[in-house]
Amino acid sequence: MGQNNQDLLSSYDFSMWKTLLHYKGKKSVIGQESAFFISPNGNQNAKAELDATIMALKTDSKTQCKYPARLDFYLKLV
Repeated sequence: MGQNNQDLLSSYDFSMWKTLLHYKGKKSVIGQESAFFISPNGNQNAKAELDATIMALKTDSKTQCKYPARLDFYLKLV
């Protein structure tokens, strides 16, 4: 994906991404202290979590196993 990952996402796709992250309004119902997020502020910044997830999926094979729904989401975009 290019420099700005969100550019490739339609508003529908980004809405689906936020659903994957369990967002209600502007933040996730899952707390940042959980191991669910990759980005340090992923529970309040869906774009930062998207960027961190894409980088991790590209560089760490364990991420692909830990986050299969995110991998599926990413593969449908590329």
